[in-house]
Amino acid sequence: MDVSIAICTRNRAVSLARTLDSLTAMSIPDGLKWEVIVVNNACTDNTDTVIARFRTLLPLYREFEAAPGLSHARNRAVTAAKGAYIMWTDDDVIVDPGWLAAYAQAFRKWQDAALFGGKIIPLFEEPMPAWLRECWTLAGHAYAFRDFGDDPLPISVDRDPYGANFAVRTQEQRAYPYNPSLGAGARIPTGEETDIIVRMLKDGKSGYWVPGARVQHCTPHARQTLQYIRSYYRGQGWRRALRDSDTAREPGSRPSAPRWLVPRLMATCCRYQLSRWTMPSTIWMEHYIRYAFHQGQFDFHRSREIYPAGSTAAFRVSSGAMSETSG
Repeated sequence: MDVSIAICTRNRAVSLARTLDSLTAMSIPDGLKWEVIVVNNACTDNTDTVIARFRTLLPLYREFEAAPGLSHARNRAVTAAKGAYIMWTDDDVIVDPGWLAAYAQAFRKWQDAALFGGKIIPLFEEPMPAWLRECWTLAGHAYAFRDFGDDPLPISVDRDPYGANFAVRTQEQRAYPYNPSLGAGARIPTGEETDIIVRMLKDGKSGYWVPGARVQHCTPHARQTLQYIRSYYRGQGWRRALRDSDTAREPGSRPSAPRWLVPRLMATCCRYQLSRWTMPSTIWMEHYIRYAFHQGQFDFHRSREIYPAGSTAAFRVSSGAMSETSG
């Protein structure tokens, strides 16, 4: 088997059907042996009915993972995969007809490489809020936007693929399992793919961007809100604080909050509030993102009881402390 396409899904039967339908339209290189693995991650909807419907249209195999969480489901897919390479995508994407062929060509061209990534272009459900239409690229990470142009480039820590569109040679993927504390369904609901990619790169593995391996990431109205953007960047802030504390502290010690954190949190909150109703979204969105990111860092340290009781009384920021008006 040359390639295993892996999709992990949980209660998104309608969206999954759209993704599988796009796979049926792919151009298949002559002689390529491939399979599709769909991991049912403890779904309670009609996901299995959708999977059964596409078994006559695709070389599709169903796996079941009872433990909720994307990392658990990804590890199940890795165990089941028969291909020399695993191509990862999500249950809310539409793959380009040339997606599989582009990756297959890259696997042949760069046989020493273990990692590959492709473009992710958001496809927003209409009507799209005016404020988001004006500035969505500023919050592009929240919508899995990834596009480094039309030339192949080496993958690096600062130029890494996202989970909706990447590929890993199976040999290396099995040596780097996904961390169940990361990813959808975990306390930190993102970053499980970034974790393994960064670890592989630091261990000397190489990879390339494949511009022709393109997918569209479908973004429903429910994610076109300030609340969603805030939640995403708070998670990123939490991850950064966790990473920094694990790197900086001595074994067995407690992570300490940087002295600048609360003043910066207050400043970014004030800048957002002052600019929200007087400036265009291309300006206030930057302040909003920074505020959410710093709030995630603050949440991390507060959860570790770094601040003594009462020390944060002068600046209490709860999930409802600032306006979430979507305009």
